[in-house]
Amino acid sequence: MRRYGKGIGAKLTPDEAEEIAAGLSEEELERGRLETVCVRWAADEARTLSEASGMLRELAAWLADLEAEGWQLVEPIDGGHGHLVNRDPRMRIEEERGRYLWARRGSNTGPQRCQRCALTS
Repeated sequence: MRRYGKGIGAKLTPDEAEEIAAGLSEEELERGRLETVCVRWAADEARTLSEASGMLRELAAWLADLEAEGWQLVEPIDGGHGHLVNRDPRMRIEEERGRYLWARRGSNTGPQRCQRCALTS
């Protein structure tokens, strides 16, 4: 994650995240203030249960890191997709950490689905 200041310890509650998201302007949405993650395929292509459990642990650690750095879900995950916001408007999820990240900045202006999910729906 790109860190501007410490960011750690500034956990948001779901209610606070929802309130921040509700107040975002079109410009903020276009700049990527709202991040979208897809966790639907978290263990896709695992060939063993051990491999699948490792992939799920990796995802769990990543989500815990996001929350520790001030990210929170705006609403419950639906269909494997979650919208996240950070109290710090400068924070973004770095793409190299974003195996589950999609809908890059400028495309988070409404309900969307990742390309992989769109292909299977």
